[in-house]
Amino acid sequence: MDPSSDPRIAFIGAGRAGASLAASLCAAGYPVVAIASRTMASAERVAAALPQARPLAAPAAAAAGDLVFLTVPDDALPGVASEIPWRSDQSVVHCSGIAAMTALAAADERGARLGAFHPLWSFPPAEHAVARLDGATIAVEATDDALRETLIEAARRIGGHAITLAGRHRALYHAGAAIASNFLVSLAELACETWQAFGAEREAALRALLPLMQGTLANLTAVGLPAALTGPIARGDEGTVAAHLAALDRLDAEAASLYRALARRTLRIARDGGTVDADQARRLERLFAEPPSKE
Repeated sequence: MDPSSDPRIAFIGAGRAGASLAASLCAAGYPVVAIASRTMASAERVAAALPQARPLAAPAAAAAGDLVFLTVPDDALPGVASEIPWRSDQSVVHCSGIAAMTALAAADERGARLGAFHPLWSFPPAEHAVARLDGATIAVEATDDALRETLIEAARRIGGHAITLAGRHRALYHAGAAIASNFLVSLAELACETWQAFGAEREAALRALLPLMQGTLANLTAVGLPAALTGPIARGDEGTVAAHLAALDRLDAEAASLYRALARRTLRIARDGGTVDADQARRLERLFAEPPSKE
């Protein structure tokens, strides 16, 4: 693509996502011309790393761009959009994983084209903005074919892979992403808490468990599902699972209940992979039943 045809890009929002996306688009050759934020200091910090960008108030930043990214919290989108005197020759794009296009209703009323550009990426703090999103999947939605193609091209140029996403599927898409990312942190916390019960320090437990978690992610990358599954459920090891549950039942009812719920899902994966037979599965299923309430 001829760089001279690239849209002038402005950002409203200079947090983690805004800083990294601005840096990555700039590194890919796009003219990032303006940055706005709740505080001018934040806008100045991000703009200082971008050769063409000026720190501006939100209305002025938006006016400077042909393509304006709103990288603000989801709940703030409608309010921010309503503060800008949009033009009909502009494209306005939010970076939320779940927000509907109706969040940009104020821009729609002015005739602007609407879009969404959501990278499946865990962004670092703004001061450590990344200049490439290599390998990231980026969910793209647009009300206009030309804008959709512009966003797909932007995803490619910053190192990502675009998927198109219909608005009605955003909640399922985002729920899956939250399970894969946020709940991984929750599981790490639960695993560390389990180790703390026998005297391990939390930081030491995390250091010990992280290579195991990283190895599992490497297996998922190498062989996918269901082949990446290992461990006692995959082996049909009823005695080991029973010992886990007995220990967790003594330790914490909530942790034991979560183990059972995850174990039922894990057993399905093991059966799909053919590593447990029907008799093993029936015996394990009996173990995974919730114990009677003590009330």
